[in-house]
Amino acid sequence: MNLMYHSITINADPRPASQFHRNKYTVHVDQLADHVRRCEGQDVVFTFDDGHVSIHEHAYPLVVNRVKTILFISLDFVGTANWLSAAQLREMHGRGVAIAGHGCGHLNLASLPAAQLKHELEHSRRGLEDIIGSEVTAMSLVGGHYNRRVLEAARDVGYETIYSSEPVAGVTRHGLHGRVCVYWTTTGDEIDAYRQGRVSRQMQLAYYLKRPLKCLLAERVRRKHSG
Repeated sequence: MNLMYHSITINADPRPASQFHRNKYTVHVDQLADHVRRCEGQDVVFTFDDGHVSIHEHAYPLVVNRVKTILFISLDFVGTANWLSAAQLREMHGRGVAIAGHGCGHLNLASLPAAQLKHELEHSRRGLEDIIGSEVTAMSLVGGHYNRRVLEAARDVGYETIYSSEPVAGVTRHGLHGRVCVYWTTTGDEIDAYRQGRVSRQMQLAYYLKRPLKCLLAERVRRKHSG
C-alpha cells in the first residue's frame, strides 16, 4: 500500500508555514510517528508530494531507515521559502529516501498543451537528476489529473513508474500505482486498514465520481490555452 502525505506540523493548528496546502492535508508529527510505528516492517510506502520544508524538519527523522519513502518534488519550488532545498534533497537521497518527479510548477498536466506538457515532465526530471546525481524514473500526477496524452508523454520522456491519487492498493487498470491520501482527520484504525490493503468503498466512490468532472474541466482549460 502507498500512503500519500503532504506537509507535517508540530502545532495544534494544522496550517503549515506555507498556505499552499489546505489544512486537511497537513498531518501532526505525532500522527505521523504513530503511522510509522504501525507500518514499520510492513509492505507500505510513505510518499510525500510537492516538497514542503516540514518533510525534512519533521518527517525525515521519523521515516529514515524505518519505512520506504518517496518524495515527489515540484522542481520550481526547490530552494524557495517554505520548500525543500537542493542540499536537503541530496541529504535525504543519500540516506535512502527516493526522489521522484511531480512536475515543475505544480500544474494540472492534463490541461496543458503538448509543448508545455513535455517541458513540465522532461525539465522536472532532468532538474531533479542534476540535483541528486542519480536517475529519476518515477513521478506522481499533480492532483491525480491525467489522460492518455499525459501518460504517453510521461513514458516518452523516461518515467517508468507513475503514481496516481486513486485510492487503491496495487496497480490500477491504467498501469498506475494507487495511493491513499492521509489527512489531518485520518485515524490509526484507518492506517491499520490501509496497511492491510483495505480501502473503504466510500472513499473510492467519492474519487470515481469526481474524476469525470476533473477530466472535463482539464480538457476545457487545455482547449482554451491551445486557442
